[in-house]
Amino acid sequence: MRERKLNDQQIKEELSIMLKKFAEYCDENHLSYFLDGGTLLGAVRHKGFIPWDDDIDIIMPREDYERLVFISQTQPIDPDYIVACIDLKNCPYPFIKIFNRNIRITNTMNSLHPYLWLDIFPLDGFRELSDRELKKDARYLRRNALLLEKACCRFGSGKTPLRKFVNLFLIAFAKIPGAYFWGRRIDTYCKRYKISQSKFLAEIAWGGIGCFMETDAFLEPVLLEFEGNLYKAPASFDEYLRKNYGNYMELPPVEERVNHGIEAEKHVN
Repeated sequence: MRERKLNDQQIKEELSIMLKKFAEYCDENHLSYFLDGGTLLGAVRHKGFIPWDDDIDIIMPREDYERLVFISQTQPIDPDYIVACIDLKNCPYPFIKIFNRNIRITNTMNSLHPYLWLDIFPLDGFRELSDRELKKDARYLRRNALLLEKACCRFGSGKTPLRKFVNLFLIAFAKIPGAYFWGRRIDTYCKRYKISQSKFLAEIAWGGIGCFMETDAFLEPVLLEFEGNLYKAPASFDEYLRKNYGNYMELPPVEERVNHGIEAEKHVN
């Protein structure tokens, strides 16, 4: 077996295969899912990947998310896929990463991203908060997310000498309680309210609180094209994208068109 380096287009092709298998698995097991984030934006604006993007984001109502965690242990999505999350104690993230262990990430300084992945985020019930409360809670979530990632970084990571110096202290501080400590704090916050008992829902498991939506409107699915296949998206995708991106049909400035900079190698026979 040898390693073959993948270019950006090949990485997108591999991610498209993973998404298709995941969606088929959800349909077969009656699990609700929706395109999310840049993937949803790409479907609406480009009918596929945003040209400079290199990942896939999915959201699932918490109940379906937890069923996915449970059934995937006895009924794998694919023999080469690994389902990893804090609930399974094989990854400290408070959301699911589906790894393709045939495709190794070669430029990571972080033990959280060893293989090419899909991100699956839970949707949780949410109560309406004041602007002050929202900002306070968002800071709490972002701080814990940052420290979780720093707890999994190697000393010396950072793109500039200054960033490497600052990271020395952040990484040392974060590693004392460990990544699972920070992940559990986020996970506990997210599970406070059930969707069935909430007027609003939100994706809050990573990066703070982007926006919250009315539950009934968001959970109604519609089909959108992404890289030649149809996938489920929230019926209120226009409102959701406007809250997250503003005038989302307008391309951002060139300097904001950035990706994860993934470098990957695939096992081939």
